[in-house]
Amino acid sequence: MIQGQREPGSRAAVLDPAGEATLELFRENGAYSEFLLDRLFRLLPEPPRGRFLEVGCGIGNLTRILLRRSTLEYLRAIDIDPAYVSRVRSEVQDPRLEVSAASAEDFCPAEHQGEGGFDAIV
Repeated sequence: MIQGQREPGSRAAVLDPAGEATLELFRENGAYSEFLLDRLFRLLPEPPRGRFLEVGCGIGNLTRILLRRSTLEYLRAIDIDPAYVSRVRSEVQDPRLEVSAASAEDFCPAEHQGEGGFDAIV
């Protein structure tokens, strides 16, 4: 499969065959992501830091906010859709970010303990 294309019959292809409706919703939800993160940050005693895993990063709305508003050492962002992963890779340039195509079902944080594990999963 060519990166950026959905495999026919894949979960990503079934959810939104053309992908455009989902992308439009994600674009509109940027402000909502900021609102949610504001609420989350208020509950924390200090700004998030350390190593985070973001499951279902989509086109990177929350990814961008996390990187901009925190002191994270490392952010691993995963999404089931290779097209979204490709988009985040090309649009979000930050040395703390690693993006990969994976489903929440298949990604196992415990396998990354040797790399330092994760301090939080969002």
